[in-house]
Amino acid sequence: MATDNHEKHPVIQVWSTNEVPRPQRFDYWANALSLALTPMSVDSTNERDFSAQLTATSLGPISVTRCKGTSHNSHRARRELSYSQEHSYHLLVSVQNNWGLVHRGHHLLTPGDVVLTDSQVAHDIEINTRFDIVNLKLPVDWVNAWLPDPSLLVGRPISRGEGWGQTLSSVLSCLSPEFVASAPVPHSVLADQIGALLAMNSGDVNPPKAADRALRDTVHDCIVQRCSEPMLTASDIAAFLSVSESDLHAALSAFSETFATSLLAARIDLATQLLTSPVWARLTETEIGRQAGFVDMAHFERACLRCNGRTPAQMRGPRSRQ
Repeated sequence: MATDNHEKHPVIQVWSTNEVPRPQRFDYWANALSLALTPMSVDSTNERDFSAQLTATSLGPISVTRCKGTSHNSHRARRELSYSQEHSYHLLVSVQNNWGLVHRGHHLLTPGDVVLTDSQVAHDIEINTRFDIVNLKLPVDWVNAWLPDPSLLVGRPISRGEGWGQTLSSVLSCLSPEFVASAPVPHSVLADQIGALLAMNSGDVNPPKAADRALRDTVHDCIVQRCSEPMLTASDIAAFLSVSESDLHAALSAFSETFATSLLAARIDLATQLLTSPVWARLTETEIGRQAGFVDMAHFERACLRCNGRTPAQMRGPRSRQ
């Protein structure tokens, strides 16, 4: 993000959908998010009434953005990940609304909860009400200076009501490009305060144990082998491996994973192999979806589009239907 030569007067950039015709608003908003944050796609069930505004400025090495507007969803799948030119982390807090996040697990965050995300990991964000969200874009080198292993904190919500989470939440919720432009302390001091609070909140995060890793890997292998079973459950896998279901979930949770996301990833990988293999060219997309464990074709299409950026039919291409 560009600034002028005076730390106390950084440039504030503004993107508003009010500046463009309604049919162009989603393309405009996706472009604004991509320029200020990282490439992503957006959609909404209420496109006609959609409106949003993003303001952004710099806080030393950190980019501070504040997004406000109406309900919508944003996604970073394989297609958007391939467009990314840089690796960054993002520290997010919602000031006024609940929101859903799929990022190394499924999370429902309430106002004030903080979460660190990694631009190299796919995400889905669901916002069902008007929103006011602060997003700090953090350089990798800056984060590594504060956190020995950032991956341990990525995708783990920091509660606004627990320990240092309350202080971090309060600081982030007050941030806006306008506040940064007139901050009463040097930007380096404010950036260091954020880094220190982030480090304090990582103190309770322990690395997964070797036993957790071994069980997680075994669970993954078993899911891959049995993902074509449409009614497969975590209890089925736990019984097959002779472990308790709670131990299975704990092993996955140690890596910020869930059984549902692991199963979906395995089914998508299997479906991708079948869709792109000439050996299975005579099967319809619906039949391949069933072979990969999907019962509902609409769900299969949405999952492929979100994970691969293409529908099953698009992945096969015209020659497979000749």
